[in-house]
Amino acid sequence: MAEAAEFCARLGVTHYAVETREMDVAGYRENGPRRCYFCKSTLLDTARRVAAEHGFDEVATGTNASDIAAGFRPGIRAAAERGARTPLADLGLDKAAVRAVARAWDLRTADKPAAACLSSRIAYGVSITPARLARVERAEAAARRLLAAHHVHNVRVRDLGATARLEVDPHLVDAARHDAALHAAIRAAGFDGAEVAVEPFRSGSMNELLADPERWRRA
Repeated sequence: MAEAAEFCARLGVTHYAVETREMDVAGYRENGPRRCYFCKSTLLDTARRVAAEHGFDEVATGTNASDIAAGFRPGIRAAAERGARTPLADLGLDKAAVRAVARAWDLRTADKPAAACLSSRIAYGVSITPARLARVERAEAAARRLLAAHHVHNVRVRDLGATARLEVDPHLVDAARHDAALHAAIRAAGFDGAEVAVEPFRSGSMNELLADPERWRRA
């Protein structure tokens, strides 16, 4: 929230901070494969309301060509059903092109690591709760802090229910596997007594569970 406000202020763009209530939606809390559909529906319904209140006719998202090509994206469907515009995707701009434009415009977000929502860290079939989201956030913050000296870029803590998985840049995997303080910090963030596996970062790795429905139900 703070980063969004600062970014808009630097651009001279008005920033509206509004409350959304995804946690009130059963389909979101239950965390099945269509979780993102329910989340994006809530966000776009709210955005359309705010747009109407301020006299705007259109709502746009930052969906790009890489997102479209990624395959299973129920959130994109929810946005399309609500008439959201996707200018980056329409122009065929993928993630690399978007970053290149950001560098040309000297935007500080040009090299910002991907930042998917915290619910994407929780395995399908494991209920989403404020406590689970909070422990993932604390664990990732601790991991990023402890790995800062190694010039870490990507950090994810995946909540698999009874266990946790830390995903980091490939060159840091070996060091992270043998870092007792790092594992202790993740457990202290809310994963008490949990086994912590370490693997290379893979964007969208939770979607791999969708190929085996029984696996994600057991996660």
